[in-house]
Amino acid sequence: MTIFNLLDFGEQGIYDIVNNLGSLAARFIFLPIEESYYLFFAQTMQRDLPAEQQKSIKSASETLEMLLKLVFLISVTILVTFGGTNNLNDILHLGIGGVNFILVILIIYVKEEKLMLYIKKQYFVKKKAV
Repeated sequence: MTIFNLLDFGEQGIYDIVNNLGSLAARFIFLPIEESYYLFFAQTMQRDLPAEQQKSIKSASETLEMLLKLVFLISVTILVTFGGTNNLNDILHLGIGGVNFILVILIIYVKEEKLMLYIKKQYFVKKKAV
């Protein structure tokens, strides 16, 4: 906005206030989750050890997966609740429509499966002694 001079200074100020006030709600909701899980991961994992030597890497990865699902669920709930009908229509359109959307979801799913298999091979499968 500043580079292309689309808004004058008054409109930029209003946009900045609305933008900052909108992000306050997300900060109030997600900050306690972030702080508590930061403490959890700091106590669970050790920085100076490689991943292969971490004893609790499996529980940490399962906790991270659960946490990401929880944050996604909270975000979608907030979006659907306070997003209005236009956003709800867009979400429903993405959810039910289009081969392109299904193709994108399939690509993401396949890549995630390959990534999870790679992580399991690297960190959870015992390597045979030579």
